[in-house]
Amino acid sequence: MAAYYHDCHRRKADGLISRKLYKGSTFVGYELTRLSNGEKRLLALLNDYYRDQFEECFSFGPYVFSGAAFEFGEKVLEEMLDDDNLKYIFLDEIGPIELEGRGFWRVFQRLLNSDKHLFIGVRDQCLAPVLSGLNQACCIVTDAGEDDFHHSAPPV
Repeated sequence: MAAYYHDCHRRKADGLISRKLYKGSTFVGYELTRLSNGEKRLLALLNDYYRDQFEECFSFGPYVFSGAAFEFGEKVLEEMLDDDNLKYIFLDEIGPIELEGRGFWRVFQRLLNSDKHLFIGVRDQCLAPVLSGLNQACCIVTDAGEDDFHHSAPPV
């Protein structure tokens, strides 16, 4: 998703991506990164690597998630929504957490109701429920492959 962002006119695009974190060659979690300036927050750690590095918001599967990272992400996305010069917003990802009404669910609803062009990362198993909730054209980037896009047209 970061590569697609770099192909856009950067003054008109911004977004958030989740980058994998490694300790040596071992995957330990994710950090949330703002594309326009590289600002980061520790988003999630595998349970085995969580040692109170952040205040726990909730656990999901094998991960412990940071409430501060979600607050940072929501604030950044709200800023993007309010920026009249911004045309494209990237968000990686909308997944099982959001489908349960947590994580970025609330701000995702605002994104969907905005006039911004959205690039949304979605896991394959979440694609159908996310697509069914769309009310605008949106580019969905799935994890099936680098060039695997699903374009949802607005309802007629």
